[in-house]
Amino acid sequence: FECGNRCFVLFENKLWYCTPEFTSRVLPLLSLFRAKNTSFYGINKKEYTLSEQDYASFYSHVLPSLKGLAEIKAEKLNLGEWAPPEPLFTMYLHKTEENVITATAFVSYGKEQQDLFASSTDTTGWHDPKEEQLRQCIRRYFREEENPSDAPAAFRGVLWAADSEAAEGDEEAVQVAPSKGTALSAQGDDALWALFNGGLAELSELAEVYVDDAIRRMKVRPAPTVTIGVSLSNGLLDMNVQVDQMDMREIAGILSSYRLRKKYHRLTNGDFLALEDSSISALSELTEGLTLNDSALQSGHVQLPAYRALYVDGVLNESQNVRFSRSRDFRQMIREIRDYHNGEYSLSTALNAELRPYQADGFQWLCALYDLNLGGILADDMGLGKTLQMIALFQHAADTAPRFSALVIAPTSLLYNWESEVRRFVPQLSAQIIAGNAAEREALIGRCEKYQVNITSYDLFKRDVSCYAEKAFSCLVLDEAQYIKNAATKAAKSIHQLRAAHRFAMTGTPVENRLSDLWSIFDCVMPGYLYSYPVFRKEIEQPIAREEDEIVQRRLGRMVSPFLLRRKKTDVLKDLPDKLEENVYIRLSPEQEKLYRASRDQLAYQLAHSNAEEVKRDRMKILAALTRLRQLCCSPALCYEDYAGGSGKVDACMEILQNAVSAGHRVLVFSQFTSMLELLIQQWDGDYLYLSGKDQKQARRDMVEKFQSGNVPVFFISLKAGGTGLNLTAADVVIHCDPWWNVAAQNQATDRAHRIGQQNTVNVLRLVTRDTIEEKIMALQEKKSALADAVVSGQ
Repeated sequence: FECGNRCFVLFENKLWYCTPEFTSRVLPLLSLFRAKNTSFYGINKKEYTLSEQDYASFYSHVLPSLKGLAEIKAEKLNLGEWAPPEPLFTMYLHKTEENVITATAFVSYGKEQQDLFASSTDTTGWHDPKEEQLRQCIRRYFREEENPSDAPAAFRGVLWAADSEAAEGDEEAVQVAPSKGTALSAQGDDALWALFNGGLAELSELAEVYVDDAIRRMKVRPAPTVTIGVSLSNGLLDMNVQVDQMDMREIAGILSSYRLRKKYHRLTNGDFLALEDSSISALSELTEGLTLNDSALQSGHVQLPAYRALYVDGVLNESQNVRFSRSRDFRQMIREIRDYHNGEYSLSTALNAELRPYQADGFQWLCALYDLNLGGILADDMGLGKTLQMIALFQHAADTAPRFSALVIAPTSLLYNWESEVRRFVPQLSAQIIAGNAAEREALIGRCEKYQVNITSYDLFKRDVSCYAEKAFSCLVLDEAQYIKNAATKAAKSIHQLRAAHRFAMTGTPVENRLSDLWSIFDCVMPGYLYSYPVFRKEIEQPIAREEDEIVQRRLGRMVSPFLLRRKKTDVLKDLPDKLEENVYIRLSPEQEKLYRASRDQLAYQLAHSNAEEVKRDRMKILAALTRLRQLCCSPALCYEDYAGGSGKVDACMEILQNAVSAGHRVLVFSQFTSMLELLIQQWDGDYLYLSGKDQKQARRDMVEKFQSGNVPVFFISLKAGGTGLNLTAADVVIHCDPWWNVAAQNQATDRAHRIGQQNTVNVLRLVTRDTIEEKIMALQEKKSALADAVVSGQ
């Protein structure tokens, strides 16, 4: 009985106080019964009674719970007589249309069948809870017809137990009684797949399920095993594809379903093919990565360029479910490139240099590609000696082929560096620089067969490309290959016209702004390897850039990793001092902020009131407006002649410079804007050097020597002019006045100081104005850097 919110039990003339847990479980049960109030020493007490029509429910639902809470004593009662009849559930399934299965479901309690979904189903006043369990299960696979008139007539004919095998005899068949029930239907491939892929088994656990002959013949087939054989023949890769117990004409449709991330494919005979955890994934990756068409798949035999071998090997090695056979020549090729660390190429005794371990590895990799008539991109960090590794290859190739000739195309600022390095490390190799006026260059090109190393610039080569028409070189090297990252430029197009047996590129930044940078370099080194640009853009660049498709990103990484070697300074130079990077956040001065906000709001208004076509048409004006915002972050003096309102960034930079120089540090100051550097120079009252890009080659070399000698503490450098080709290890502080969209360009500039020969920790300070476009640029830099690292590393 209850007293307030408490529950008490009178047992053997003792009053027991019930725990809250007992109370919370017992009181709801007791509330099911009708109660009679009595009194016990002034305390209300209840006696509970149960009507006969509730006996079955009490026996099934309440009694089991009470047994766990209290002792049950029955006087003049046989509780077993209260047990309700055991229900029998039955389902009948018929295929009424191509993609439609109709069903009815019934329950019986020892009497005639009752429609499981009819509201009038009631034989005893009690319903087994399994009814609702079965109804919920059915609703997961079928839907009830909204219009009762759509219910089919009673099913007639022979049906089979759903869990029987089709090969078994007629004893599994039953004759269906002419009964009619609520029509249930499963319509469409998805619904039928769910039904056959576990649904029938789940329903059969709860009911006797019978199906007609058409359903019984339908199957869920496991994914087929794919067998792929590869071999090399006459410089081509032969690939044979077989799919066990499968008509090859079905393959294109199967792959289409797989690429739509479907768990199944509906075969032409109506069967379902399971696609999860199967070798179909490897076949799909190969057809996507190799751009195979339907006819090639149906034939089962494909011939490809030999450079596809490493991609094919990578895909198949990662697959758990593909039978893979490889010829001896194929295995040998893979081993030579993937295991280049264990290569047996010997450095020439004529090489006047001792290579670091990672440089020796790079030499082995270059030799392996060279001997297999393949190209590649040496993408080591700036300052790791890419030039030396390439020169070592030159000497190796010259030793094995006396008629060896190389053409090196490099930025103008690096021509004499190349000549100097060749003469220093391989003095026995003849070298010439192809420069001067047009007549002089034509004469030099005419004699290039007499030299083993010819060196020219991108700018001169595109002018002279016609002069090279009759020339053929053993090796072409594109230094600082980011110069040809735009395939539409004349320089990039001109390189395709040159005849060279082997092609290599060198760059510390194979991906600067977008993935098309990488495509352009590869297209010069291995034409066609990354497809045509329209295909690359549609199948690779857009899915990665817009949709962040990880599968496509892994595909690109798998394709480029064998032919792109990248080592970071932090990984291979254990003796290189640390590089400490820090963002220095700065507030705009009050007047500077007013001008910045006004320009920003004006641009925002323009964009908000422009449609897509107008934005496209005015993109150069928009770019100019964005550049103006960046200049205002530096100082409004870059935009307004008479501005005198101060600049938070100029003040901060001057303070950092003064503190660094007074502490004995040597400083490099980089900016995209020469006007910003000139403004800083006006404020600086100490010694300095200034490299703007207008300087002649000799003046450039003189400034580097002067800074390296320790005579000048500050070097102001234009990012474009000084981002490459300079060795400035005398500096131990680098200041970037303004962030650039291209983080790779900033890193290249930093590497003027953080490179081999640096003895001190390098502090890199990036000046960023708060709440401006510069913070957006920093976020974009991080995103681009992460993408570039993922693709280049092959992750």
